[in-house]
Amino acid sequence: MLKNGNQLSGDVLKEKADSIVLDLGFTVVTVPVEDIQEQRLESQAAALKPEGGPDRIYTEVDPRALQERSVKALADELGGSVALVETPAALGSCFAIDERGYS
Repeated sequence: MLKNGNQLSGDVLKEKADSIVLDLGFTVVTVPVEDIQEQRLESQAAALKPEGGPDRIYTEVDPRALQERSVKALADELGGSVALVETPAALGSCFAIDERGYS
């Protein structure tokens, strides 16, 4: 929780005396310690919901079970789940995930 009321949530990459470096998933942010009101640390294991729980969308997959596929094959399979996101300042994309964790 920042002093201005905003919240950031991410993996702590580095803690320095004057700042904390967070990985937000799409960018890395350095936050000055003087701007932090409260810091809550939560272990990754505690943050995950139990397997099969209603809020859990990710499941672990054995990498050996994955097949290598071409970019075209992946685009054909997953392209319908991708959406264009456009703002006055930026352009990006996102994708949809259903309740079972599939796109």
